[in-house]
Parts: sequence; C-alpha cells; structure tokens
Amino acid sequence: MKLLLIGFFGKTYMPYIEHYQKVLDNASAEYDVCFFERYESRSIQIDCYDHGNEYTFFGETNANSLSKIKPVLKYARFVRKLIRDNRYDKLIVFTTMPAILLSDLLLSKYAGKYIFDYRDYTYERISSFAKRVSKIVDASAFTTFSSRGYLENLEVRGKYLLTHNITNLDSVIDHADDLRTKGILHIGFIGYVRYFDLNARLISSFSNNPKFYLDYYGNRFSDCNLEAFCETNSIENVRFHGPFQNCDKPLLYKTVDLVNSIYSLDSPEVKQAIPNRLYDAALFKKPIIASKGTQLSQIVEEYNLGLAIDPMHDDVCNAVEEYIRTFVPERFESGCRRFLRDAEKDLQHHMECVKAFIESST
Repeated sequence: MKLLLIGFFGKTYMPYIEHYQKVLDNASAEYDVCFFERYESRSIQIDCYDHGNEYTFFGETNANSLSKIKPVLKYARFVRKLIRDNRYDKLIVFTTMPAILLSDLLLSKYAGKYIFDYRDYTYERISSFAKRVSKIVDASAFTTFSSRGYLENLEVRGKYLLTHNITNLDSVIDHADDLRTKGILHIGFIGYVRYFDLNARLISSFSNNPKFYLDYYGNRFSDCNLEAFCETNSIENVRFHGPFQNCDKPLLYKTVDLVNSIYSLDSPEVKQAIPNRLYDAALFKKPIIASKGTQLSQIVEEYNLGLAIDPMHDDVCNAVEEYIRTFVPERFESGCRRFLRDAEKDLQHHMECVKAFIESST
C-alpha cells in the first residue's frame, strides 16, 4: 500500500504533519508528501527518504490579485499527475482548497479511502462551496477539525474528530517566568506575518516604549510591509527576523515573554481558526495575546492562557501592563497543563484512527 499526503503550505508551516508521519513510519508505510511553498517561484524540489519522496512545489501566491490563482491551479495539476502516475491507494488531504480542487477524484475513485484534515475556513460562506466541502467530509474515511468553530459552517454527517496543531512536545517547559519581575518585555509574533492594520496599530501602541520590544519571525505577506511602517514612523523597538524552521521554535520562544496572536475579525476564517501559536504558548509557558470575539480568545479565557483584547479599540499597551501587574505564574502554569492534557487526549485518539486507516485493507 502506498499513500500520498497533500499539503497546501510549505513544510515549516505544516508542523502537524509530523504526527501523521510518525504513525506512518511506525507502520513502515510507503508514502510520498507534497508541499506547496507559496512565497517564491522556482523549479520543483524532490527530496528522497526511506518512506518515499517529498515534493515541494513552488508558486508565489501572496499577491492580492487574481494572479495568485494561476500557481494554485498549477499545483493542483501537479498533484493530479502524481496521483495518476503513482496510483496511490490512499490519500491524506490537508486543508480545504486541495480537497476542493481534487474533489472529483476524492468523491469517486477515493471515496472512503482518504482522510480530510480540515484546518481552514475559506469560501464556506458561499452555499455551493459549503455543500461541496460537506460532501468531501461525508465521503472521507474520517475528517479531522482543528477548531470546533469550523463545524458551524458545515452540514456534517460523516465521522469526524477534533485534532490539535501541537508539536515540539519533547521541548515542553514546566515553569513560566514571572513577568512582574522583568525589566523589558518582548512580545513575539512567530508565523506568517500578515494583518497590516492590526499589527500597525499594535506597534503604534508600544512605539518606542522602553519597557517593550516587538519581535516578528516568519515570512510576510506582500501587503504587510511593517518594516516600512516602522521606518516611516521612526519606531525603533520593533525587530524583524525573517523565516524560521519549526525546529527553531524552542529557541525562538526563549527570547519571547508574550505571544502576539491578534487577528482581524473581518474574516470568518480568522474568527474560528486555532493557530499553532496557541499550542506553542502553552508548551513554552508564554502568555498569549488574542483578539476578543475569536474561537482562540474563548480558549485563552477558559484555560487562563493569556489575555483577550480588541486591538482596534482598546488601549492595548495599558491592557498588557495591567495583565502583567496581576500575573500569577502558578495559575498560568496550571491552565497550560490542563489545556495540554486535554489536547493530547484528543490527539492520541486521532492518531489511533490514523493507524486503523493505514492498516485497513479497504
């Protein structure tokens, strides 16, 4: 039996794929992986491993125009060719767009022979799109959702599970720093750098404040040139560090005191998404700053993992300073442990289902 894992991002931004690969490797399964690196355009990269090949397709899609559709369609054609040439027995499809673009294959040839890993809200506000996604869910061996909020958009009749974007479990930190004793605090953003308006407002809130540094790690969207914003406004307490690898996270989070995870409320995708940063914050014991009204903020408040703010209307700097003034490390640590315990329980069940899927002959 041979499988294909189909991603829609580069390897760095799909850390959750490691859980699948661990189960596949333990079963000595033969499988290929396909990544989509969306920040540059160049020739396809093929890396050979014991389990099979890892293909990285390059096509820049971070422009705000119809031009980004072309590389997406090229990627879909590339994946179709892989499937046709290699005659995979089963598929694991990550995120909605690859599933939609391959839906004719999934609903016919691969019905009941694929896992659908649902991690994003795209165009489900369009009724016909949502119905197609619901069909993909129903025809899967099972579907995993990374946020309970996503279930609000779909009519789901098939088998589904809740999963989590948790990695670097071997690097978990037991104790949090006491933020009340810190002289200078570092607020870190680690991931795709986007949402210019929100981050520009956040930066302005802390502009040249000697108590704070803002650090950004990761590739940025073309419409999110925060470096230019800082230069124009002579803001000197913000630093941009560029791309990173998932294995770098334990070291990066050592430099961070609070995690910046503010999102725009304009998009349903963002309101319902659960970012990797939530799990990183709990693992590395760093309080997270979330936007009010999001699924993320509900979890942050339920488990006492940080604070929720309205970045466009609240006095963000004052809210953060008040949080630090009343910060109790032991209470925060307890919330982190409780959250990680619940997440690991869900994840273990998910991986047991993946194992059964691999071992099944149907």
